[in-house]
Amino acid sequence: MNARRQWGWPPAFVPAPSPATLARGAWQLDPERSTVSFAVPFWWGLGTVTGRFRQYAGRLELGARPAIELTIDAASVDTGSERRDRHLRSEEFFAVACDPYIRFVSRTVQLQAERLAVVGELIARGSRIEVEIDATVIARDGEYALEAETFVMHSGLGMTWNPGQISRPWSKLSVSGRLVQVPVAPEQPRAAAPSRRLARACRDTSRYDARRC
Repeated sequence: MNARRQWGWPPAFVPAPSPATLARGAWQLDPERSTVSFAVPFWWGLGTVTGRFRQYAGRLELGARPAIELTIDAASVDTGSERRDRHLRSEEFFAVACDPYIRFVSRTVQLQAERLAVVGELIARGSRIEVEIDATVIARDGEYALEAETFVMHSGLGMTWNPGQISRPWSKLSVSGRLVQVPVAPEQPRAAAPSRRLARACRDTSRYDARRC
């Protein structure tokens, strides 16, 4: 789970041949039929620790900015071992006492037939790294079946606990499940810009009450 980078926002959705309903609608992960999971090679690659998060919310709306968002409750981690889960919640890993959420926010999304190529930021522990995600979205009965995965250097998020170098510094993150359609959020009206005369009055605080602005 690399160094922080700064960029301007490009278009959230790069047009390409795509199913019109997915391109125009708003969709969210169905928590009853989806999983958000991870796998980390352990014991010098001889074994793998796997786990999942029980609480999360994911949304896809290709006409919005950002087009894809995923928010995970880090405290809901479940690896089948309560002792290991307590360690993962600690300062050495997810540090849930300081920052309870893990977030992914897309920068660009390209849709080609049933495949999505996504670039965005993974944010945790107050740090962020760039990740690339490959996904498939297949139409099924008015919904979409989603399969997505990426490999991330979690050490770039400050998760560097690794005595004896017994584990790898990277993880495989996976999202699998169903996208169900939800209402598109209405666009908020923009406030009218102040007139030049009022703008000049607002800058002259010695003559005008700031509450007028």
